[in-house]
Amino acid sequence: MSAHGSDQPPVALDSVLQMCHRPPCQDVLTLFSGGAEGVDAEFDDAMARFAPSGQCIHWSYAGHRGFAARSGGRVDVPNKVSAALCDPHLRDAAKQLHQSVPRNWHVLNLFRRNVCQALWAEAMFAITWEDLDARYPLRIGGGTKWAAQVYVNRFQPHGSEPAGSCQLWLYEVNTAVWKKWDCGCQCWNLVEQPPSLSADMKFAGIGTKTPPAHAVQAIRDLFREVCCVQLQDSARQVAANSEVLGVRQKRADDGAAPSKQMVRRWRPKHREARAPAEVEHVETEPGTQSV
Repeated sequence: MSAHGSDQPPVALDSVLQMCHRPPCQDVLTLFSGGAEGVDAEFDDAMARFAPSGQCIHWSYAGHRGFAARSGGRVDVPNKVSAALCDPHLRDAAKQLHQSVPRNWHVLNLFRRNVCQALWAEAMFAITWEDLDARYPLRIGGGTKWAAQVYVNRFQPHGSEPAGSCQLWLYEVNTAVWKKWDCGCQCWNLVEQPPSLSADMKFAGIGTKTPPAHAVQAIRDLFREVCCVQLQDSARQVAANSEVLGVRQKRADDGAAPSKQMVRRWRPKHREARAPAEVEHVETEPGTQSV
């Protein structure tokens, strides 16, 4: 899996993970997040609950404050690597957003982390608000817009990937509705059915630090089909294990020697009759006691 930008050469995900001294990405359901509080942490919690066999890659950096996800999936990208990989994408995104790339070191690293979420994701699920006064087409509020813009820049007309492959979803927290980005008209479209995750999807989960309760539920609902697949796999595994045990038991029964049944024989019990104890009676004279 390679990262694509409007003018950037592809970079393999596993190559970046290797530079971060982390194992390669697995062929399972994979979450790309920034490990932040709020939506990022809720996606991580949902993975732990509904897809425990999946993989979480939480992009981060040394000195990252406010990391809230499980530490096992944390990937600290060295500054030189993140600068070379992410800064060109941030400059491209800044043009569409009509904003400047931040100069503050901490904020810049947060934005670089967001870029890593977008570069290799098949789909991106943004849980945040829509800024109706924005002067850029995405109209996403907060820092999430940088990750979303980097993601859409991979697809035509900005990038080389087919526009039909773009899967940018927005759960608008003020109206509680799902929308999908249309690369053709560069606008959001309402959808009749909410999206869902597939069993081996590589996706990014990103958004506000203060998601309302209905937004948290929307995150969990994304896993509904994944849960069904896992239940079916578990049922098939149980059936397969039962079949194997049945075959083994049949083989054991067929090859086992007939057991010898113990025969209990009746034997009379010999008891010796015990004679009653003889009591010696001694007559005594009146006024005396017997001994």
